[in-house]
Amino acid sequence: MPPSARRALHREAARHLVATGHRPIDAVAHLGGGALVGVGGADLAAVQPVP
Repeated sequence: MPPSARRALHREAARHLVATGHRPIDAVAHLGGGALVGVGGADLAAVQPVP
């Protein structure tokens, strides 16, 4: 799977968890799984809140 698709999938999974009533902490693994350390700031996705 291309890295951009993988990141998008993880972000969407995190949004879905929060939207369906899960705690934001439950979404952290998905945000971390979609982040690439040091690549154009993508690693910041792991620490930014889900809208």
